[in-house]
Amino acid sequence: MNNYEQATQEVRDAFNALCKGRVKAAVEAEREAIISEWSMCMQSDLEHGVKCLNEQAAKNFTQNYPEIAKFGAWLSSRGDT
Repeated sequence: MNNYEQATQEVRDAFNALCKGRVKAAVEAEREAIISEWSMCMQSDLEHGVKCLNEQAAKNFTQNYPEIAKFGAWLSSRGDT
C-alpha cells in the first residue's frame, strides 16, 4: 500500500468513526428523550393515582367521622374571620 492509499484509508476510517459517533450520539439523544417522556408520564399517572386515593380517603373519613369533619370545617372557617 502506497502513501496515497494509506492516507485515503485513514481518512475513510476517520470518516466512518465520525459517522458511527454521530449515529451513536443521535441514538443516545433519542433514548434520553424517550426515557424523559416515559418518566413524565409515569409521574403524572402516580400523581393522579395519589389524588384519587386522597379524594376517596377524604370521602370515607367524612362518612365515618362526620363530627370530626364538621369540627375541622368549623375550625378552618374560624381562621377566615
